[in-house]
Amino acid sequence: MLDLAYIPENCFGFRARSTARAITRVLDARMQKVGLRISQFSVLVALNQSKDASVATLSRSLDIEASALTRNLAVLKKNKWVESDNARGRGGQSVKLTPAGAAVLKRAVKIWHQTQAEFEAALGADADRARNILRKIERVAQSKLKETL
Repeated sequence: MLDLAYIPENCFGFRARSTARAITRVLDARMQKVGLRISQFSVLVALNQSKDASVATLSRSLDIEASALTRNLAVLKKNKWVESDNARGRGGQSVKLTPAGAAVLKRAVKIWHQTQAEFEAALGADADRARNILRKIERVAQSKLKETL
């Protein structure tokens, strides 16, 4: 048997995925108060910024698979927080935030701010440094992906 005990602590992929899952669990638990998951919150934030976007554009801007976005949109539509024109043309289906979606987003943003403040307080002086390192790791990974493809 190979001794690979060092991999989980040193692997960027393992650490990033583990960290992302932990943060997601915290945010999902908090967002549950308004009936959202953090993935759905991200969609609402993106729609708030764009006002009206195609599913393809949202998928690219959020950097998520179209199937994951479709699942999130189905929940948001069911709750009447987003609506779509159901078009299948060149631009694809267009999605926009409803007034009810804007209201739930407003409540969710308060939860996000509180949770973000807690993370920042826990990280202290390292909060900005941590964000910058995460951005740098993301850029490096994107560069490596381009080299790989």
